[in-house]
Amino acid sequence: MWIRSASVARQNGFTIIELMITVLIAAILFALALPNFTQFLRRMQVSQDKNDLIADINFAKAEAIKRGYAVGIYTAGGSTDWSNGWTVWADSNGDQTLTAADTQLRQHDALPNGYKLLSSQPAGSTLPLMFNAQGAVQLPLAATVYFVACNPNHVAADARTVQIAPSGAIIGVNGTGASGVICP
Repeated sequence: MWIRSASVARQNGFTIIELMITVLIAAILFALALPNFTQFLRRMQVSQDKNDLIADINFAKAEAIKRGYAVGIYTAGGSTDWSNGWTVWADSNGDQTLTAADTQLRQHDALPNGYKLLSSQPAGSTLPLMFNAQGAVQLPLAATVYFVACNPNHVAADARTVQIAPSGAIIGVNGTGASGVICP
């Protein structure tokens, strides 16, 4: 009785069909994840904008307490739209306006294109947000100030709000809340 030995060719690696199917599955997963990832990046940028503002507000409060006189945050655009950046400065001459006699402490650049940071101060207001030597809000007088960071899609649910009470307390919340500020 003769036994035939079958010669079985041993296969190493992947076939082209297996590789094409794997690439196709990866492409489908990537196409499904990309819109969610883009929205995630936008939300993270809005949160970063809000956190940068909170950091500069805390810095201004600490500097006012340390120096014993007012320190303010002034918008670079001179309006309620803070998207062009802002400056933290020490009001060393006590006139509550940014002049050559005052000391610039920190500068924040403009936000990325399409992102907005809006203030609840009255339209056309050029008042800075100032803190006195006790860390309380000096300007605007007796008013809660809101800042709302918006993404380029202007989705209110993705907005982040910073609320500054007259006492100087800072609260960060998701959405626009009671700010009255609408993402354009």
